[in-house]
Amino acid sequence: MGAIKTFMSEQVDIQRKLETEQVEVIGDTVDECLKLASKHLGKQIHELDYVVLKRGKRSLFFGEPYHIRVSILPED
Repeated sequence: MGAIKTFMSEQVDIQRKLETEQVEVIGDTVDECLKLASKHLGKQIHELDYVVLKRGKRSLFFGEPYHIRVSILPED
């Protein structure tokens, strides 16, 4: 039973770390998404890394926003 408690405690710690170092953002452009993530995470844009989860599209009548996952770059 102790092993399960230890495992669950470690998982909670990992989840808390991810919540403070990573965020998913939706916006009209990648630049807009990065600005929002920068503000949320309290870091400059050059301190962030991102992965595009869904590419935005623009058309005459409607558009789809970008969906990106942003994380803080590890410090050297």
